[in-house]
Amino acid sequence: MRDTLKNETYFEEKILENDELIKKYEDMLQQLIQERGENDPSIERVHIVLLKYYTAKINCLYSAGFPIDSIKEVYPLFLNSFEIIWEKETSSYIQLLWTVSLGILVGASKEQFQQIEDIIKKEEFHDYLIDYLMHQHNKSWEITTQEIIFPTPYQVLKDIIRETNKDSAVKELKYYLEKEWYKGHDDAGWHDSHKSKFDTYSGYWSYESGAIAKVLQLDDEALKNVPYYPYDLVHYKN
Repeated sequence: MRDTLKNETYFEEKILENDELIKKYEDMLQQLIQERGENDPSIERVHIVLLKYYTAKINCLYSAGFPIDSIKEVYPLFLNSFEIIWEKETSSYIQLLWTVSLGILVGASKEQFQQIEDIIKKEEFHDYLIDYLMHQHNKSWEITTQEIIFPTPYQVLKDIIRETNKDSAVKELKYYLEKEWYKGHDDAGWHDSHKSKFDTYSGYWSYESGAIAKVLQLDDEALKNVPYYPYDLVHYKN
């Protein structure tokens, strides 16, 4: 177990339920494609639902202590749905940030990162944090802006990236995790979901913190038990 808010039984049941729902909508997707073709508007709506369940599955697998390889297996499915539905005007910034961050953490393939690059270029999306992380994977990726679209809570991460002292960077990242990250997402649909009577909780994880720690090669031992920090993902095949 990596999560401390729910027990093993909760996540076992949540993963089983999630897998049943994923199968239901994957089957529905295949049926729609066969009957109506890949350009039918219903296809996108199904992918919106699938992305929700793929995200929950990744969170649950990590929360429950499953091997990182199991998360890496879900990532391409997650990414394919993300590619179909993400638009800068209507979609979530954190979806894009988690997609890039998880790609770094699980060691996504060149082809998978190309999918992300194509989305960002197509949408003409400019954000310093996204550009910085993309640049770490592909040095030819240009950092086009110094602006972070959502300075609350992400401005702290820009300061961490620019911190030349790695010990200070770890301290600032610890501050971000303990004081800024959860509070800064109080408008997110998953905020306080651990209190929901509908069992919507799948875990709270700051994947962007892990991605930044990984690319900066920080000595993150002091962050190992800090809430929301995905320590095992950072050290996956390091």
